[in-house]
Amino acid sequence: MQTLGQYPHKRMRRMRRDQFSRDLMREHILTSADFIYPVFVLEGTNKVEDVKSMPGVQRKTLDLLLKDAEQCVKLGIPVMAIFPVIEAPLKSLDAREAFNPNGLVPRVVAALKKNFPELGVMTDVALDPYTSHGQDGLIDASGSSRFEIAGTRLRARYGHSISVEPAGAPIEPPAWLYHGTDAANIEAILSGGLTPRDRQLLHLSDTLDDALAVSRRNATQPVVVRVAAQEAHAAGIDFYQEGKVYLTRHVPAQFLALER
Repeated sequence: MQTLGQYPHKRMRRMRRDQFSRDLMREHILTSADFIYPVFVLEGTNKVEDVKSMPGVQRKTLDLLLKDAEQCVKLGIPVMAIFPVIEAPLKSLDAREAFNPNGLVPRVVAALKKNFPELGVMTDVALDPYTSHGQDGLIDASGSSRFEIAGTRLRARYGHSISVEPAGAPIEPPAWLYHGTDAANIEAILSGGLTPRDRQLLHLSDTLDDALAVSRRNATQPVVVRVAAQEAHAAGIDFYQEGKVYLTRHVPAQFLALER
């Protein structure tokens, strides 16, 4: 067999000689849009703490964190990941502070979305910042049944799972949304409006069938309330969307009607 040429001892680099050809041929590109900026946030104002185990990394209070967020936007970094530093008196065996809607993380997320609505905010649902034993798991020997095993998952039975602001800016909802409930609740709903009750936010469906399916899970007499969502939005009610679920804090009675 006769070898024609010197490959693999010599590889031609014609495509790498000029900038245009390198841009044309390269398979990968890394820009600021590919980065997530992790930050550690403290309670208080105008405070900075060095993280000794990570040289060059600091914990900061929200007022200083907003300045970092402004830099992220200017540099084109699309997301900040929030890691809280929870004060020792607030830590507990059952991580109760993680369910506080006025806790550190919800306040930080709300401030970031208010000041920089275009900036993505990523939160960590790990419980180790909130537990007195420092583990990501839970120890609940109180008998309060705060948690239950649901298949392969551990479910919070009240307080709901995540007490952070809805992701993203408010959206314009469809004309109609739906809320499944029990017939026993209708009189109170049509007079006082829809509220989250034991959740952080009110959950609404975009189809009648989905809302009816929700109501059938626990209701003795399943019914559906129709929400004039666009009218409510025009009146100043904020709506958010997480997947197929629409979220809001309260819908006044004038925007509600019994569907079924």
